Amino acid sequence: MNKAARDIVFSAFLFACLLLGGASREGFPSNYLLQVLGAGFVCWGLYHLKWRGLSRFERLLLLLAGLGLAIVIVQFLPLPTAVWRDLPGRASIAAELQMLDALPDPGFVSLSIHESLASVVWLLPAAGLALAVLAARKLPDLAIAFTIIAGALLSIAVGVAQFLGGSEAPWYFYDFTNRGFMVGFFANANHMATLLLVSLPFIAALVREGRERMPKHRQEFTVLGLALFGFVVIGVGLVGSGTGYALLAPVTLASALIVWTPSRRVAAALVVPVLIVSGALITLIGGSDNVFASEASASIDGREEIGETITPAALAFFPVGSGLGTFEEIYRRYEDPDTVSTTFIAHAHNDYLELVLELGAAGAALIILFLLWWLYGLARLVRAGDAPFGWAGWIAVGVILTHSAWDYPLRTAALSAVFAVSCVLLARSVSTRGWATRITEAH
Repeated sequence: MNKAARDIVFSAFLFACLLLGGASREGFPSNYLLQVLGAGFVCWGLYHLKWRGLSRFERLLLLLAGLGLAIVIVQFLPLPTAVWRDLPGRASIAAELQMLDALPDPGFVSLSIHESLASVVWLLPAAGLALAVLAARKLPDLAIAFTIIAGALLSIAVGVAQFLGGSEAPWYFYDFTNRGFMVGFFANANHMATLLLVSLPFIAALVREGRERMPKHRQEFTVLGLALFGFVVIGVGLVGSGTGYALLAPVTLASALIVWTPSRRVAAALVVPVLIVSGALITLIGGSDNVFASEASASIDGREEIGETITPAALAFFPVGSGLGTFEEIYRRYEDPDTVSTTFIAHAHNDYLELVLELGAAGAALIILFLLWWLYGLARLVRAGDAPFGWAGWIAVGVILTHSAWDYPLRTAALSAVFAVSCVLLARSVSTRGWATRITEAH
């Protein structure tokens, strides 16, 4: 397969993820299709991946993925019943099962093998796309950037139709969704806002790349970039997501710095107030679905209640964890019966807390190691200098990591795919040996 054909295939799959993978609980036929295709990409990537051609930073990313895979495999290891019932958090469950004469033999680390397996399968689109892009000799950075931007623009167009059509508009793709608001191809307005936010640094990277490749058309690229940037910013405003409002200022500034590199003094004068204002906004409205909606305060209270419920559960199962994908079952066991309502809680609205509950100390270690890898990437980018797509990937990863503190964007195939390819863009852009090796092989 030549480079052009490969770029088209990668872009088509990423675009399919953006259009079909916008929900974590619905859209089973479309997500099943993405998972089957993702498995194919995993196989292709493993076959073509050349470990010796990777840089140290790319290898670190793969090692982190391998560590995550090892943690997942542990979930399925059979254990003698006596060992299983002595694991943290299992005593009361074992007592109940013993009364029913239904003690597991053998037991497993995960309390639900089915849910753990389903969670693994859900990761296939993102894992397959990342592995395939990492295995490619020439990074399809332009194709990835164009695809993310196209997905964001098309989502805005669909979102406008949803907004104008009201809560009964036929343009909503999921039954359980934020009707009356712009959600695009997503079920959740916050997730729509996150896609728009991550498209901003990629617009900036394309402008920077175009201005450098065709210096005679610098002005045209600047005008086009400003037009696209403004259109997406207006889209974020129309979505009405508290997440979008809270993160818009720092993402806008970070994206602008991809194109325009000011002096350190000017950068500090800009960054400090923006971070202060954004931090205040995140504290006040970051967790709400819609800052103007009447249910905004209820949304924040609901997230606090979930956190208060799941924290003791995470401590009870620590350091082993309850098992990947078991949040729903554990939450119901620890939920206060006096506060139970008709609202169904599918996730913790905090990916970090949910991972610690499910994977215990191993999950916490994985989170910390990835954050260190991401921060190390920042240091590498600063030294690398001109790496617009690396900066775009770093910012996109940062947006999704921040959003994960009060929501679950990585539980959707769409945003997890963007997250995965952004990690690869970051890893490849700050690589020297791996990049040079691929250029040599390509020729």
